[in-house]
Amino acid sequence: MKRQPIETAPRDGWCILASNGPRRLPYVVWWDDGAWVDGTTNDYGDWVEHHPTHWEPLPRGNAA
Repeated sequence: MKRQPIETAPRDGWCILASNGPRRLPYVVWWDDGAWVDGTTNDYGDWVEHHPTHWEPLPRGNAA
């Protein structure tokens, strides 16, 4: 699947592959409380926000 604009990404808590451009390396994030986060926390214990511009679904593996 081709990367899509972040505005079309699901905001239901599921992880997605996000990037800051259609040709940049992706990273895993999810939508939580109004922001894209990856679970990394700062010195205050707050999740680190990301500002991706594109997204695609995570690849599905083969079920055993």
